[in-house]
Amino acid sequence: MKYLHVSIFCLLFSLTVTPLFSQKSPFNTTAAELFADGKSFFYNNNYAASARYFEEFLQFDQRDNDEIVREAEYYIARSAFELRKNDAQIKLEAYQTKYPYATDVELTNLYIGILEYESGRFKQAIRRFESIKTDRLRESDLVKLQFYKGYAYHQQENFEKSRFEFQQVLRRGTNTPYYDAATYYFAYAEQRLGNFDSALTHFLRVENHPEFDTSAPFFIAQLYYQQGNCDKVLNYGKEIIKKYPKNNRRNEVLRMMGECSFLAKDYSSSIHYLTQYEQQVKRISREDFYMLGIAHYNVGEYEKAIANLSKTTNREDLLAQNSYLYLGMGYVKLNDKKNARLAFETASRFTFDKGIQEEALYNFAVVSYEQSFSPFNESVVAFERFLTEFPSSKRKDKVYEYLANSYLTTKNYGEAYRSIQNLKTDNKKIKEAEERILFNMGIVAVANNNYQQATSHFEKILKGKSYNADFKTRSFYWYGESLLNTGYYTQAEKNFQTFLQSPKAQKLAEYDIAHYSMGYTYYLLKNYTDAVTWFKRYIALKPDNNLMVLDANNRIGDSYYQNRQFAEAKRYYNQAIATGAQLPGADYATFQKGFVAGLERNHNEKISTLRNLITTYPQSEWVDDAYIEIGKTYVVLKENDKAIETFAEIEKKFSRNHPLIRQARLQIAMLQYNDGKTDAALESYKQLVRTYPSSEEARISLEAIENILVEDNRVSEYTEFVNALGKGSIQIAPSREDSLLFRAAQRVYSRNEIPQAISSFEKYLDTYPKGRYSTTARYLLASCYYTQKQPAKALPLYKALLSDKENPNQEETLARAAEISYDLGQYAESMEYFKQLEAIGSSENKMVARIGLMRASYILKRYDETITYATNFISLHSNNLELLREAQHKRMLSYLELNKAQNALPDMQILAKDTRNAFGAEAKYLLATHYYLAKQYESAEKEVFDFIDKGTPHHKWLAKAFILLADVYMEQDNYFEAKQYLLSLKSNYPKDDVEIASEINTRLEEIAKIENEKVNN
Repeated sequence: MKYLHVSIFCLLFSLTVTPLFSQKSPFNTTAAELFADGKSFFYNNNYAASARYFEEFLQFDQRDNDEIVREAEYYIARSAFELRKNDAQIKLEAYQTKYPYATDVELTNLYIGILEYESGRFKQAIRRFESIKTDRLRESDLVKLQFYKGYAYHQQENFEKSRFEFQQVLRRGTNTPYYDAATYYFAYAEQRLGNFDSALTHFLRVENHPEFDTSAPFFIAQLYYQQGNCDKVLNYGKEIIKKYPKNNRRNEVLRMMGECSFLAKDYSSSIHYLTQYEQQVKRISREDFYMLGIAHYNVGEYEKAIANLSKTTNREDLLAQNSYLYLGMGYVKLNDKKNARLAFETASRFTFDKGIQEEALYNFAVVSYEQSFSPFNESVVAFERFLTEFPSSKRKDKVYEYLANSYLTTKNYGEAYRSIQNLKTDNKKIKEAEERILFNMGIVAVANNNYQQATSHFEKILKGKSYNADFKTRSFYWYGESLLNTGYYTQAEKNFQTFLQSPKAQKLAEYDIAHYSMGYTYYLLKNYTDAVTWFKRYIALKPDNNLMVLDANNRIGDSYYQNRQFAEAKRYYNQAIATGAQLPGADYATFQKGFVAGLERNHNEKISTLRNLITTYPQSEWVDDAYIEIGKTYVVLKENDKAIETFAEIEKKFSRNHPLIRQARLQIAMLQYNDGKTDAALESYKQLVRTYPSSEEARISLEAIENILVEDNRVSEYTEFVNALGKGSIQIAPSREDSLLFRAAQRVYSRNEIPQAISSFEKYLDTYPKGRYSTTARYLLASCYYTQKQPAKALPLYKALLSDKENPNQEETLARAAEISYDLGQYAESMEYFKQLEAIGSSENKMVARIGLMRASYILKRYDETITYATNFISLHSNNLELLREAQHKRMLSYLELNKAQNALPDMQILAKDTRNAFGAEAKYLLATHYYLAKQYESAEKEVFDFIDKGTPHHKWLAKAFILLADVYMEQDNYFEAKQYLLSLKSNYPKDDVEIASEINTRLEEIAKIENEKVNN
């Protein structure tokens, strides 16, 4: 309330100054005349003339007239006071000092007090007034003192004392000049002290007084409001806002009328008055925004209701709780279930009003259920919370029904399953929900290659009572699939059969793929005839997955091959190629097609087909095998020159350490010998021995060299050759002790007595560091350390073996060295081993090498290399889904690290389609982030909601997506929704995640700061 300031001086004094030209001149006038005239002027309110005459009077010798002199000085000081001269207080105080015992000293105190009051020195004025001895004052001066004292206390907001003083004035009756003003200020003090009836009575007395008629009516309206008399507020308010259209106090009357109309449920009038009020003032209170919001809601203006109510939620109190409830209802009316859910959730967290909390919690749970919105199991938790907090609610039965259905829609299967276990109920709907949740948990486990866990989930369904025939039937298939992937082929076959024999199987999504799985099961059981039958049945169903169709054709071809039905095998390999020549597996089909042609003695066809493989699929893992087979085929055709050319190609194409090089060189030497080119053959054998002295090929070559030279009677040459190799490089025959010591260690190793084997191999190598079996012993010792999880000891041995040309296990050695160095954090070194492994490894080890190169280069932040390795892996191994995802993930992240977001986008979009796995969940979040950074806020929002809808077991990425959604809204100045999503996340996400909690709180603090700037608290 604004305090009312009234000019009271017009009530006290009427100051008139007589023009100087009309005054009687004081010169040449006797002292008595000067005194008399001065007094006359004073009582005629001509204080300036009075002062001049008294001052002239004092110029005469007045030694015998002290009392007259005192009186003259009093009038001079008093005139200065009446004229409010600058030296008035000085003159009055000088008078007091000179005449301390004069009868009018108390009166001069009054005048000094008034001067201090008028100067705003209210404390000094009050002290002065309180020091006056009132029994020495005349009635008129006493009234003046009481009024001024009251007003000084008023200015100090000491309304108890101001009321007392004004009341004393009023008791003097209506004839005093201060009566009306005292009435007004008395009323004001009464109002401030809460005595509304008395205040109203006194304001009504001065309602039409010209001095107070622009303020008293507004206080009267306020008092009606304070008394709760809304009828009076409305009727009286209408009069005064019409009468005083430009009075600033009318704004408060508009507000009161708006509130009274609101309380009377006259919402249209409430909106009318409060809107006018809002337009006239700079800021309105939360309470006013609340009333406007509720009023708009009740007249069906929901958007306006939301706009106003949103401005009341910057505190946590009862008003905010009810605002959130109405916000939720408003959003429901606008069919904006998303924001309705957020508002209801927030209202349900407050406990200021249990009735509001119950209503909000129920609505939050229902809307979450209707939206299928439960990324953190919100609807289930909400219904369970409702039953716990409001066990006697009339909605209890309905909540149980919703709860059962919520279990069926949640994506947070683990939490839902635990919740059902806690319910301990035999309710049929709840049990059906439990069955469905277990099924979904199994599917998620399969998607994440966690087949042991999947087996457990599907077992529970199959062993338990069935509540939904489809889920039980489908579980037979998925149980079989899990068993198949864990090596239990026979049990897998039984479950597939059970599934396929089910009457409803044909209508289920798994029907087609079950035929493929049956085919694979029989293939792995080596029942090739039945495998062919089931793979053919799968193809006959015309599935739309060409990759699987191609694979099925390959497995049919393999099965015919195993049954030695070569023509049929070749036909299906051709069908595999025809399904998609560029699909993974087409290179294998091409190789097998050529190999089978050779078995059919179609050698030229075999060579042509394998040459086509080398040309069409130069990066295929089957290229090295193709070269060997072509060379062998030329040998069969007795085209030794072409065979030698082919084997020579191998030496040019592959690295020196590739196992094929030794085979190729041996084949060349043997062909040369068979062609009668003994010298050439002898040199080839010798070169192989020199290069790979301890290899099996070297042993064969040494025997051939011995045979050739002995046959030609060149024994000394043989001896010289062997001696030239150097002591320890090769032994023609091991010593007996060497052999016995190694074999003893080998026997311990074969019994799987690893610690003893380690000791035995170490002893052998200490005794014969370059013995006949040193390479093998070193390899087996390294394997022992590897088995015993002592990688730091195994790695030096594997490194030594890599420089040993005679090591027959070069590929396995490289694989172990690469793996161990990677695990030990020696990433650069591991990359060198992975590169060598990729060059010489089998198809399986090539894949291991490529994924290792990709991982290590990413850790080393060599992102360009990571992109190359990932791309290579994707092109060659797209049939390995889990590793394919990882490669796409690494490539995506590498592009992002290189600030090439557009290049990362394709992988991001592919991975984001399946949020059940960690790669997909992260990609979905990054895809939304990509749109956010590009300021494509609508697309970012869409991605986050799609993420929420799909759900994920990887909750951290979903939590980060919630925070990103808040960022999207904040960028659009939509702080209400941003805040609600953050509060929802804070309420539902585990609080021990410090990173997420910090991000939430940082944004909530920023929003609170912005809200407080916008709303009058």
